[in-house]
Amino acid sequence: MKNLGELAESTPIEFVRDNRLITLSLCDDSNETVSLITKWRINSINWYDSNFIPTKIRTKKWLQSSILNCVDRILFLIIVDGRKVGHIGLDNYNPDLNSVYIMSVVKGESVVFPRLMEYVGKKLIDWIFFELNIPTVKLRVFSDNYKAMNLNERMGMLTINSTPMMKKETSDGFIWEECGDNSCAIRYMNDMIITKDARKKGLD
Repeated sequence: MKNLGELAESTPIEFVRDNRLITLSLCDDSNETVSLITKWRINSINWYDSNFIPTKIRTKKWLQSSILNCVDRILFLIIVDGRKVGHIGLDNYNPDLNSVYIMSVVKGESVVFPRLMEYVGKKLIDWIFFELNIPTVKLRVFSDNYKAMNLNERMGMLTINSTPMMKKETSDGFIWEECGDNSCAIRYMNDMIITKDARKKGLD
C-alpha cells in the first residue's frame, strides 16, 4: 500500500452493537456535513493543535483540499442509525514503519449510546490491523484532555512519550508547537500507541 487513498474502496465500515447499526462512511462535503463539522470544531476547539474561528467556508475548503483530494488522509463520518454524530480519521501512513495515526476523533452530537466512541475506536483499530495489515496504530492527544486519554486507554493504547508544547500566535488565532524543554511548556502532547500483537492478547 502506497498511501491512504488506496483504502477508499474498502469503506464503509459497518457493524452492529447493542442492536444499533454503526457506520463509518467516507466524509463528504455536503452542506449538512460542512455545517456539522463546523459546529463540532467550535465545540472542541481547545483540543486541536490549531485554534481559530471556524466557519462553514473554511470547513468546506479544508474538506476539499485536505481530506477529499488528499491521498494521505481519510476522514470517516460516524453514523448511528442513519444520523451523523461525529468523525474519526487516519493520517500519516508510514510505509517504512508500516504504521498509521488515528486523528480527528470527535463525538459531536448528543446520542444515548454508552461507550459508542470506544466501540468505534476499537472497530477502526481492528480494521487497520486485520483488514489493512498495518500492525502499529499511533495517536497524539493533549495530556490535559482527560476524557480522550481515558477513551484511548480503554481502546488499549499506551502513552509512550509526552512532548512539551508552546503557544505560537498566528494571524487569526494560535497554534501549539513543540518546544525544546519543559521550561517553555504550557501544555504537553502525549504520543500513544497500540500494536497488533497487543490487541490480539486483549482479544484472547
